[in-house]
Amino acid sequence: MDIIKIQRLLKNSFTCKSWLDVIPENARYPAISYKHQSHSAARLLSGKKSGRSDQWTAEIVTKKDDDIKKLVDEAELLHNTRTDDYLRVMITIGNVGVQLKDEKLRSTLLTIQTYEA
Repeated sequence: MDIIKIQRLLKNSFTCKSWLDVIPENARYPAISYKHQSHSAARLLSGKKSGRSDQWTAEIVTKKDDDIKKLVDEAELLHNTRTDDYLRVMITIGNVGVQLKDEKLRSTLLTIQTYEA
């Protein structure tokens, strides 16, 4: 798990600010919160790690339908890409939650799978 790499990925890929774990109450929307879920790594006989992958969950939170659509489009562009930090980035996009009359925010979840060298 490398927080710096995932922060850089989110900053370079999305047009809003991202926060580790929780979006602060006074933050501007749209915003993204992200959490590390799990990782796996295989070990070679030499003891060196190989083929490390990490799974992250990110929540996109917006006030407007247009914003959530734009950020989902940005996530789709990131799917199955290679970056300076990762050999591969895979994205799974959840359903956009239904906005009830009294609710001010819309959200959707992303699962981000990153693969390092």
